[in-house]
Amino acid sequence: MSPQITLRRAEQGDIPLLQRWDTAPHVRRAITGDPQVDPEHDWAEMLVPTVYIEHLLALLDDRPFAYFEVTDPAKEPSAYWGQDRPPGLRAIDIWIGDAEMIGRGFGTRAMRLVIERCFADPTVHALLVDPRPDNDAAISFFQSLGFRFTGHEVLSGEAAAVHRFDRAAWTGTT
Repeated sequence: MSPQITLRRAEQGDIPLLQRWDTAPHVRRAITGDPQVDPEHDWAEMLVPTVYIEHLLALLDDRPFAYFEVTDPAKEPSAYWGQDRPPGLRAIDIWIGDAEMIGRGFGTRAMRLVIERCFADPTVHALLVDPRPDNDAAISFFQSLGFRFTGHEVLSGEAAAVHRFDRAAWTGTT
């Protein structure tokens, strides 16, 4: 039997795990581009529930291995995605916190669950991701799932290779 992948909301009790993942060189490299640079997450503040962001953990047979952040760019107050993003989008961040889980297909399975969760809302018409332009592994991962490169952008002062996944690509309609 194949291991079961599930999603659940991240909670305050998950902060020690998320802080440990933040110190992992592969996570730091994915977020900041440098395995020595601390991404400086304030998890206690980040995990406070809001109407514009959802924090999720992916679990493999009840063991957390990845973190997802699903944001509504039109409602997000910092305007990270800019002022001109229309309603109906969701932006997704992912990182595999447990390095031994990388390259085993679990991230792909978890990402498909997140995509399905986003598109379960009939008002969502497209998803966005913003990997670093030098993160070839992340870009390849997103493209393998159907995300299409839309261009390089600077988001809150950081370079990003923005990709988009439209509902029609998910449902197979045009």
